[in-house]
Amino acid sequence: VRLRRLNGQIVQSEDIVPTTAQILPGGYWMKLTPKEPLTIGEYALMEILGPGEINLDVWDFGVDPDAPENPHPLTPIKP
Repeated sequence: VRLRRLNGQIVQSEDIVPTTAQILPGGYWMKLTPKEPLTIGEYALMEILGPGEINLDVWDFGVDPDAPENPHPLTPIKP
């Protein structure tokens, strides 16, 4: 879905990437794996709760293989 202003400028674009989901040990984290490689860029993750209903929390992240490694990542609870 692309939203355009009256002058034709695109102001928002939406692409949905199919994923697989796996609940991690501890039951508090879910690992999402895209079914196709993500290109370099900025992404946002939204939870779809049902038809016409979404979680208003949005998780944004970037994909850049040249970026430095995150020195303090959050990790799932270990069993």
